[in-house]
Amino acid sequence: MFSKFYIKSENRINIVLLIGWTISVLVLSYHHEIWRDEMRALSIAINCESFFNLPVCLKNEGHPILWYLLLKLAYSIFPNTIVLKLVAILIGILSGWLFIFHFKIPNLLKRLYLFSSMMYWENTIMCRNYGISSLLIIMFSIVYERKMIVTALMLLALLVQTNVIGLIVSICLFFFVLYDCYYNEIKLSRSHITMGIIPFIASILLFYYLSKPSSISNVSNFQFVSLTALLLQLAKAMVPGNIMPKILEGQLVLSIVILLLLALYFFKNKFYIFLFYCAFVMIHFIDVNVYDIDARHLGVFLMFIIFLFHRLYNESKNTETEFYRKINWIEERIFYPLVFTILVIVNIAMCYNDYKSDISSSKEFAHYIHTHKIYRDAVIISEPDYNVESLPYYLDNPIYFPRENKFGKYSSFTKRNRDSISLNNIVQFRDIIQKVKPTRVLLIIKDFDTTNKDKVHNFHVYVPKKMSYTISDLRRMYKIKDFQSSTGDENYTLYEIL
Repeated sequence: MFSKFYIKSENRINIVLLIGWTISVLVLSYHHEIWRDEMRALSIAINCESFFNLPVCLKNEGHPILWYLLLKLAYSIFPNTIVLKLVAILIGILSGWLFIFHFKIPNLLKRLYLFSSMMYWENTIMCRNYGISSLLIIMFSIVYERKMIVTALMLLALLVQTNVIGLIVSICLFFFVLYDCYYNEIKLSRSHITMGIIPFIASILLFYYLSKPSSISNVSNFQFVSLTALLLQLAKAMVPGNIMPKILEGQLVLSIVILLLLALYFFKNKFYIFLFYCAFVMIHFIDVNVYDIDARHLGVFLMFIIFLFHRLYNESKNTETEFYRKINWIEERIFYPLVFTILVIVNIAMCYNDYKSDISSSKEFAHYIHTHKIYRDAVIISEPDYNVESLPYYLDNPIYFPRENKFGKYSSFTKRNRDSISLNNIVQFRDIIQKVKPTRVLLIIKDFDTTNKDKVHNFHVYVPKKMSYTISDLRRMYKIKDFQSSTGDENYTLYEIL
C-alpha cells in the first residue's frame, strides 16, 4: 500500500519536473542564437537538390546522413529556417520524457541528469546531430526490453547515421544484442538477419562512404591508411587518457578515479566492462587521430553508460559480495549524484550565458541590415568565410565566397577553397559583381592592421588560410560598424567596399 503510494507520488513529481523542464527548454530555445555549425547543416539540407542527392552533398562534410534527412524533411513540410530549432526541441523533449519514464535507476539521478548540460543543453537547446543519438539509444533500450530484436537492430542502423560516437556506441550495442541472444539461447531467424543485421551492416558501409574524405578534402587531420597501420594506431589508443579529463577540465587524477569506479561497477557483468572499455578506447582513438572530442560527443557516450547502468541496476544483488555492495553504495549514493550535480551546475552557467549574452554576432548584424534599407539587397563577403554561415538563419542577402568564386550559403571543406587570397582580389570580385547587378557589397572581417604603411600584411584567417593586403588596398574600404559583443569567435567589423 505504502509502496504504491510512494510510486504514484514519485511519478507526480517527475511529471511536474518534466513540465517545468519542457517550458524552460522552450523559453531558452526561443532566446538561443544560432551559430555557424548549427545553421550549416540546415543550409546543406536546403540547398541539396533532392533527398536522393544528399549522400553526394555530404561528401567531405565528415558527418553521416540522418540529421540532414530530418532537416530536409522538416523544411520540405514547413519551409522556414525555424525548423532547425523545432526539430532539435522535439527530439530533446521526447528524449527527456522517455528517459524519465523508461530508465529504472534512482529518481534522483534521473532528475539530475535531466537538467544536466548533456541532456538539457547539448541534446535540446543546441541544434546539432547529437540529441538524436541519445534519443535512439533510449528507444533501443525500450524496444529491446520488449524483445523486439529486429526493431532494435533497425534503430542501431539509424544510430550509425548520427555521428561518429553514435557509430561507436551502435557497434557496442550490436555486440550486446548478439551476446544477449547467445547467452539467453535466442536463435536469430532469417527475419533478424534480413531486416536487422543486413541493414545495420549496410548503414556502416554508408557511413564509411560518407565519412571517407576525397583527395581534395580538408575535413579532418586523419588520413585513411592500410588496415595494418589502422590496427597499429588503434593499439596505441588502448590506454586512453584524454577523454575523461575533457569532462573534468583536465583533472587527470580525478578522471582515473572515476574510470576505476565505473569499471568496478560494470565488473558485475564482465561483458559490460568489455563493451564500456571498447567504446572508451574507440572514442579516444577518434580524439587522437581524427578531431577533438567535445562535451556534445561525450553526451552520447554518457547515455550509453547510463544504459549499461540501467541494465545492471535491477539485476539481483543477492549474489554480490560485500565488496561490490560497497561499490554499489558509493556509485549510487555518491559518485553518480556528484557527477550529475556538476553537470547541472555547468548547464546553469551555459544557459545563463546563452540567455544573457550572444554566442554569435549574426543576430545583431541581421537586425542592423533589416533596419537599414540601403543594405537589404547587399552582397555579403566574409573573411574568414565561416563567419557568414549562421547568417542565412536571419537574412536572405546573397553571400559570395571569393576563395571559391561562388555564391552560396556555406563554404566547402575542400581544396577548392583557396588557402591564399588578397584584399585586392576581393575588391576585383566586387567590381565584377557590380557589372552583373549594381548593388552594394559588404565585407565583414576581423579588422585591419594599419600600423606599418610600407609592408604587406598577412592576415591569418585560420590555418592554413590567410589574406594579404597593403595600406593602399584599404582606400576602398568604408568602415560602417563594429560587431564585437558576442562571447564566441563570431565577432567582426563591417565595411562597405566602394
